[in-house]
Amino acid sequence: MSNSILLLIGTALAVVDLAVFVYTAYWSLAIRNALAVKLYRRRGLWVGAIATYFVVYFLFIASSRTLGLDDTTYLRYVAGILAYFGALIFFFLIDSTIGVARRSDPLRRDSLHWGKLRWFFGFLIFVGTFFALLFNPTSVTYVEATPLYGPTGGVILIGGIALLRSASRSADLSLRRHLKWFGVFALLAWATTVVEGEIFANHLVPDQAILQAVSYSLFLVSAYSLYRCARSLAPLAPMPLPEENVSDSVAST
Repeated sequence: MSNSILLLIGTALAVVDLAVFVYTAYWSLAIRNALAVKLYRRRGLWVGAIATYFVVYFLFIASSRTLGLDDTTYLRYVAGILAYFGALIFFFLIDSTIGVARRSDPLRRDSLHWGKLRWFFGFLIFVGTFFALLFNPTSVTYVEATPLYGPTGGVILIGGIALLRSASRSADLSLRRHLKWFGVFALLAWATTVVEGEIFANHLVPDQAILQAVSYSLFLVSAYSLYRCARSLAPLAPMPLPEENVSDSVAST
């Protein structure tokens, strides 16, 4: 397969990934306004926030690759800010989601002892991202402009595993699906980014077009998982009518 065809496939997949994240952000914020339960509204806001982050991420990465921008110092500053800001968003989202999962468990079980580890993880991310951004803001390349590398990626990996474990313990069926899909998204996003970073750093795939096509294909699965996470907050079955409305509808027919 020629390089031009691979580039075309990679570009098309990037557009699809971006469209899925945009639609997920729109759906999350739209369903948030329609939900009455405060917990579900808050979950919709969080999912919309992380989907919006990935919209910005894809616009940055896709424009850098498509336009052939060099890995300049300015580009590294932008990548560093994007990665470190995303690390904070991801940690808050993981932490709040695990808290919701624990409260929805009738036995209040603490998966992977997150209740204790969260303080260490929070200190690591807050202090680490602050000093990294302050003293070495150009250490991140534009390919690594996500918060899923290094220690932060390890925190997200542990959080994703804890979420999948907590999902089966939730007494709320809708929340159980929501937790499961978010755990799947966190693990897939981490795995996709780490695999891409290892391939890029070690030059395992000499053709950049192949790397882009594979990376965007894997990210499409992650984006779909996040969409299902947002979708799980909405009741898909029609709401039953009150008895008086049913009788009125029957009488009118």
